[in-house]
Amino acid sequence: RINNPGMITTGAFYGIDLYDSDDMIFRYNDVHSSAAVALGTGIMLRVNAGSTGLNLKNNVFFSSFMAPSVSSGTVIFTDAASQTGFDADYNDYASSNSLLGFKWTGGAQGLAAWRAASAQDVNSLSGNPQWFNVGVGVEDFHPRSTAGRYNPVTQAYVATDLTDSPTIDRAEAADSFATEPAFNGSRANQGSYGNTAEASKTSTNYSGCVVSNIVHKVSGPYTTIQTAVTALPLTLTGHSCVIIRDGANYGEQVTVKNFTNNGSSITIFADPTSGLVPTVSPIAGSTAAFQIVNASVNILGINILA
Repeated sequence: RINNPGMITTGAFYGIDLYDSDDMIFRYNDVHSSAAVALGTGIMLRVNAGSTGLNLKNNVFFSSFMAPSVSSGTVIFTDAASQTGFDADYNDYASSNSLLGFKWTGGAQGLAAWRAASAQDVNSLSGNPQWFNVGVGVEDFHPRSTAGRYNPVTQAYVATDLTDSPTIDRAEAADSFATEPAFNGSRANQGSYGNTAEASKTSTNYSGCVVSNIVHKVSGPYTTIQTAVTALPLTLTGHSCVIIRDGANYGEQVTVKNFTNNGSSITIFADPTSGLVPTVSPIAGSTAAFQIVNASVNILGINILA
């Protein structure tokens, strides 16, 4: 973790400077900086002098400084040789001001321009990581979570946050999440607490859903779609959701019936943050993959086999 808050000079700042450093692995880090005045140069990560083969994944970069766009940025490559073997994805790059600079061959402002220039960070995001406190001497880089955030003072989880960090469940999908406490969304968080015992918890309520029943074939809490549907309240109290958070093949017929809508609806869908597409393939003798005998039922993002 690298934290440089409240810089007061107008000189140059480099959070990480890789010089002739080959095959470096930079993963699961938090990098933060802020300045009270405009810096001459402000760079979060500089890669130069033939630093080939950098693996840059699952990190969080957040800056709160102003610097000339031509000389500042989040990730800066100073020579073409350092681009060889570079592999970056599943990172969060964010700034509290309008400038979010990068440099590949030329300069690029914003994550979309960086992707277009470098063909990197396809699954990365740009959002305030919502760290709890970056203040000098009281640093707490646990991301905020409505479901539970670890408090290092009390050494216990608290559920007092009013927002969820976008870095939760956004690390590389193939990475282990086994060390994170339940509920962990079956995916590691980005940043320095990703896949640790102090990882912020995953909210079980999806945005817009009054009730969210989570399905994952291995880790649950519901391991079949039907059990998650059956567990919904028979009289709906609002938009009710069954969210599938893996790309497994579910060999079942899912029947939705006997619900009193009460002016609301049911949606069964693949979690769009997972990037995975589950499949429902009905077992022999089934009527269909989904038997809908109820009004206002939506099915989204699921592959259905006859």
